[in-house]
Amino acid sequence: MNRAAAVAALALLAAPAAAANKDMERLYLQIATLQGQVADLQRTMEDSLREIKRLNEVLAEQNAAVKTGVQDRRTHDESLQTALRELTERVGELDERIRSLPPPAAPVPPVAAGVPAPSGDAPGPPPAPPAAPGAPPPSPREL
Repeated sequence: MNRAAAVAALALLAAPAAAANKDMERLYLQIATLQGQVADLQRTMEDSLREIKRLNEVLAEQNAAVKTGVQDRRTHDESLQTALRELTERVGELDERIRSLPPPAAPVPPVAAGVPAPSGDAPGPPPAPPAAPGAPPPSPREL
């Protein structure tokens, strides 16, 4: 009977050990699964970090291009303003020169060879009235 009691005692002790062993196996499996998930998250995080760095570099390049474009545009605008200012000054100088010219003399009608000059009785446009001395010259036409 000793033997039967020993076998029965071993069977009773083995049952909880087997159950504990299965729990340990499940825990090891869960730990391995969690470690795999953590590794996947780390890879995903590293990929995301690389993408953020790449996008940051692209953004920096675009920012530099925009700054260059703005500076070029500013330089172009300044040169246009300078050219416009010079043109305005030149038009003002020409206006002053035109105003300082003496009034034009009465136009002399052209005389063709062999054609008598029109007399005052002949039909045709009336002669232009002479310009009054000291009268301001006509203003120049707008450009």
